[in-house]
Formats: sequence, structure tokens, C-alpha cells
Amino acid sequence: MIRTIKTSIVVRKVRSIMNEHAANGEPIQQLLGEDIVQIDHYIKSVLRESLTLVFREAPIELLPPTNAAKDILPKSKDPIIAQAQEENYNKPYSYVAVGSTGREVMVIELPDSFLRFQRLKLDSWGKSIGVLNDVGSVQFAEQYNKHTEGTNSRPRANLVYSERGKKAIECHPAGSNLEYLIIVCAPQFSKDKGNTGGNVLNVAGDEDLLNGVDLYATIDDALLDAWCYMAASLVYSIFERRDTSREMERISLSIISSRQRHPSSKVPSE
Repeated sequence: MIRTIKTSIVVRKVRSIMNEHAANGEPIQQLLGEDIVQIDHYIKSVLRESLTLVFREAPIELLPPTNAAKDILPKSKDPIIAQAQEENYNKPYSYVAVGSTGREVMVIELPDSFLRFQRLKLDSWGKSIGVLNDVGSVQFAEQYNKHTEGTNSRPRANLVYSERGKKAIECHPAGSNLEYLIIVCAPQFSKDKGNTGGNVLNVAGDEDLLNGVDLYATIDDALLDAWCYMAASLVYSIFERRDTSREMERISLSIISSRQRHPSSKVPSE
């Protein structure tokens, strides 16, 4: 089940893992040459990176979904407004262009926090898609051939870069509106329990963590231990304990691979 958890709980669990690992050898303070307060500081410094690594590897059904459609507006036909949109590089937009086959395609810029793709549907499409074609693939090339490119009954999409160099999705064929775009965003921490996941309203930075603010993160229960072991791996890596770091990473990845499909993360039905 996806839930919010305090970072202080995660820090304690990571420290417990590291203490347990050192139970038959050096105590953790001696192992790292630091006192317990400083060890907590190092753990906090890797929480975001370690959670991102887990999000990249985990079954997508276990990750908190975000419908990015509401945050991606069509590029205006008014030249002045369109220029303002172009200059606001942090705000993604969508636009229609003429593809190499002469047919229109829709290009949808992805938010900077984009991590993984889950599902997409345009209003004119008969069904949604759950796969993006990468550059160099046969399916990618097929979208630039009028005999093999996508249709409304068999839509396709390529992962490309937009007219201003942002990572984007090129939809074949174009539609009038983006119905939904379900993605997984890079994990964010929040000062408010109710505002975590992809669209965090009160985003907190790593400096808040390091300054002792107890923040909230969103994670599925099935991935919590994997996060803690990955964080321990990164801490050991900081202190150049490479063998131990690799062992912690191996345990984390093993936990991730053992998880089955989970129904908690849902996408719109057809």
C-alpha cells in the first residue's frame, strides 16, 4: 500500500540496518569514524538519491502515479503568449507539428521531474498506449513511414526532444486534446503529510533534511526496506566501503525483484 512516511523513521531504519550489519564486527561509529549524529547526517544526505534509485528499478505498479495532463497546456496560437510560454522553460507545453509523412503529430513536453512513463491517451485515440519507442528502435523508425506510422485505432508514440530541447513524447497521430498522461515523477519530500508524490505543493529540499526538519515521503510498503538498504549502500560508498556498499545494494535490488504486481497504483480505464 502506498503511504506517506516520516524521514526520521527511515533514518532510524537505515541506522538499524547498518548497526545490524556491524554487530559481528566493528560498531558503526568506529566503522565510519563518526558519532551517531554525524552518521544520521550522512544518511539524510542520501535519502533522495537512494529513493530515486529504487523508483527507477521498482515495478511501476508499486510507484505513486501522477496525471501530468492538467499541468501541460497547449502552446498558444497568440504569438505573444506563445513566446512567453517558450521563455518559461520550466513549464512544459504541447503543440501540433507536421510530421515527416505530412501528417500532424502532437508533441508533449515532459515535466523536469519526469522519471518513468506509465500511460498516455489523446482524445481522438481509440485506446491508450503504455510504451514509448526509443531512438534507434524499429518501432521508432516506423512512425516516419506513412505505411507504418500510428493511427487512431493503433496509436504510437516516440520519445523525442521538443522544439526547445526538452524531453518530450511525439504522438502519432495528433489529437485535439491530451486526455491523460500518467507518469512517475522523481520522489519529492514535503513538510506536509498530505502533499507528497508527483505534485508536491510544499516541496522541501535536502537542506531542510540536513537542518533537522522531519519531512514526509511517499512510498509503497513493499519498497520501504529496499529504500533503506539502498540508502545504507550509498552511505557506505561515501566512506569507500565498496564491498559493503555493493552488498547493501544487492539486498535492495533483491527485495525489489521479489515484489509482485500490486494493485494500489491505478490508471484510468479504457
